[in-house]
Amino acid sequence: MAYIGYSGAQLDEGAVAALRRLAARTRLPSPGQRQATSPTTSDQINHFDRYILAPMH
Repeated sequence: MAYIGYSGAQLDEGAVAALRRLAARTRLPSPGQRQATSPTTSDQINHFDRYILAPMH
């Protein structure tokens, strides 16, 4: 089971077409399938601080 979101580049016709192709291959889970799932986590290191620019004087 996946939840798909969009973030990043401008949402143009190409991005919308790609999202529609992805959606066309999906199906809704049955109530039993949905209830049988459980949350998962993925431990990751955030290296965002490497990309923060020092203030300009």
